[in-house]
Amino acid sequence: DHLQKVLGALEQNQLKVNKKKCSFGQLNLEYLGHIISAGVATDPKKLEAMWL
Repeated sequence: DHLQKVLGALEQNQLKVNKKKCSFGQLNLEYLGHIISAGVATDPKKLEAMWL
């Protein structure tokens, strides 16, 4: 499993993950005013604010 490999590599290198800041298995992600999924798109809420 890919996630197990990533978490194992983090542990081997004495790195920690903050569970509150992590989300796994998401189909899309909102980041810096963009929505990232199969591609990148501007968040419609940000565009709406520009037109007000």
